[in-house]
Amino acid sequence: MKIAICDDLVEERIKIIAYLQKYVDIRGYFITIDEYENGEELLASNVNKYNLIILDIFMNELNGIEVAREIMTRSNHTPVIFCSTSN
Repeated sequence: MKIAICDDLVEERIKIIAYLQKYVDIRGYFITIDEYENGEELLASNVNKYNLIILDIFMNELNGIEVAREIMTRSNHTPVIFCSTSN
């Protein structure tokens, strides 16, 4: 499974990766993870190669909702999970 994580905070990307790794280790799955610091970087990639995309909601420039809208115009089958550290 190929996963993209897009969050402007490196600490949050590290936490998400740790959670994912713990989950897949318990279940014996194999994943590869690509990290992106912003939506523009993610959208510059081939989003169709991902089986799952995890997006921060609040980022500079494009926010996660805007990025997800663009992803859906390119790929209507890639699941997107939103996350945020904001209340």
